[in-house]
Amino acid sequence: MSYEIIYDKQFIKLKDNLFVPMLYWGSSNLFEPTYGGRERRSREWSSWNYITGGNFYATKEEILLNCDKLRQEKIDNNKDAQLRYSNWDVYDDKQFGYFSSIAIGGSTHNTSYGNFKGLFSTGCRKALTIEELKSFGVSVSITSYLYKNDYDDLGVKPYNSSPTNGDEFIEMIKEATERYKDTDVSISVRLNGAHERVLKQIRNKLFPRKKSIKKRIEVNQFYTITVGGRYFVRKLKYGYKYAPYPYVKYITKKEALNRIKNYGSNYKVELVKEKTTI
Repeated sequence: MSYEIIYDKQFIKLKDNLFVPMLYWGSSNLFEPTYGGRERRSREWSSWNYITGGNFYATKEEILLNCDKLRQEKIDNNKDAQLRYSNWDVYDDKQFGYFSSIAIGGSTHNTSYGNFKGLFSTGCRKALTIEELKSFGVSVSITSYLYKNDYDDLGVKPYNSSPTNGDEFIEMIKEATERYKDTDVSISVRLNGAHERVLKQIRNKLFPRKKSIKKRIEVNQFYTITVGGRYFVRKLKYGYKYAPYPYVKYITKKEALNRIKNYGSNYKVELVKEKTTI
């Protein structure tokens, strides 16, 4: 059974708290060629209209509400299935990916509902405007797609435009939607120039992680760990590393004991009565 894999996200920020949820995603059973003659699962940047109620954009509140609606839908479907099949699995938020056939970055079994909803919450928080994306060489395109049939048979022309700002985006979506109403033509929004890791690099630059600074305190004594009469540093694959002086330091004996609880009886906790900073 196939499922959808979400590899990355980069929402587009419009005016009035509106967002276009752009995902880098693809199906688990579709593959594409790579360098060296190998294959990998197919993926591309496109808008995920399912979470915006079939539209191309929605407010953050609407998006998160639709996440909750999708969760409730899976719960209701699961209850119906349990009535029909006695051995049917019971829905669990921790296994949301399994019940919804959605994987974020890997397996459906490792995708919880918190992961899923958090993806859209974070996506809105780190959304970029079309102008911001353009400054990094990434453009947005709105294109039409028609399977098998000819546009001339429908009396319409193909659509392919690239908005330069949010207002143009909204107007182009309205224009394309109006042009193809009551036809089989579909409309897609894509990111161009957004190669592997490009948008991650852009977000890391614009939204750097705040490094936590641990406050150090001065104490008159501390606890350390010894093994075989030597001061312990860290465990190795085979054995341990040691130092000629107390290396690891703990304020309380309980902290030190917790560190060695699975290390063996030759590891000991020792009280060192001297001033230090921890």
